[in-house]
Amino acid sequence: AAAKAVPAPGTAAPASAAASGAARAQPGLLSGVVLNWRLWVMGLNYFCIGIIRSCLTDWTPIFLQEEKGFAVAVASRCLCSFELGGFLGSVAAGRVSDSAFGGRRGPVMCMCTALLCPALIGLAAVSSESGLLACYFTLGALAFPVHVLLGLASREVVEPAGAPPPR
Repeated sequence: AAAKAVPAPGTAAPASAAASGAARAQPGLLSGVVLNWRLWVMGLNYFCIGIIRSCLTDWTPIFLQEEKGFAVAVASRCLCSFELGGFLGSVAAGRVSDSAFGGRRGPVMCMCTALLCPALIGLAAVSSESGLLACYFTLGALAFPVHVLLGLASREVVEPAGAPPPR
């Protein structure tokens, strides 16, 4: 049998072997990113959550004045509560995804996204200022973490250029 040429310690492998390994390791922009269905699902989720966040921040003053009869000062407090909930919810969601799910972001993103629907329904049902503050805090705590975790998760589903494929 023919003996394989093994490079001496400290020397580089033959160019043909290195080139074929590099070709296998880099999936390419098209297959690794553009055709990655996970990124498309994340993008759709990001778009929908972005619309919810934008609508809440842009329409809260008008909604609370015209539909609920509250002053602009209440709307300001509600939006402050929304931002505070978003900050604290993002930190908590990161901790939960690391400790309860071993660093997997998907389960936490799914839970936050699913819980947004009842929280939005609660916004329509609440009529007191304290209830509105709690509702906006909850909405922030559910909507902001999805944006934060989607950024982290998108990095985890795309292989870095030159990295070996997962086993």
